[in-house]
Amino acid sequence: MRENEKGFTLVEVLGVLIILSIIVVITVPLVQDKIAESRENSFLASVDGYLRATRVKNTEDGTSGFVITSGEIHPAVDHSGTVVGEGEITYNSLGKAQLFIWNDPYCVVKGYEESEPHVVSGVTSYEQCKEQES
Repeated sequence: MRENEKGFTLVEVLGVLIILSIIVVITVPLVQDKIAESRENSFLASVDGYLRATRVKNTEDGTSGFVITSGEIHPAVDHSGTVVGEGEITYNSLGKAQLFIWNDPYCVVKGYEESEPHVVSGVTSYEQCKEQES
């Protein structure tokens, strides 16, 4: 072997590949979890927006029931942004809201006595999400 030979041996290259593989195995699940968490938080923020918009309509004219479907809220409310998911928001005579909204794979619910909507895990369909409202 010549003394001035430049380059890496096969063992060195394999060592680097093993270290990179370990880093990928550790970081990919963490990144995937953060992406899923961000999507969930984004949907929860959207539902908060729907709640604010319907609360204004409820306060203005007493509308107590709203349906979210096909990218719209019915009856129409002043809402900026895209409407996603499907579900219902209902107000009682005290102005408190109850809701269930499904946007696969997320189910967001809020009872009349709860202060904030929350995501229910383990729900796999719109029908199951609707059952969570009580």
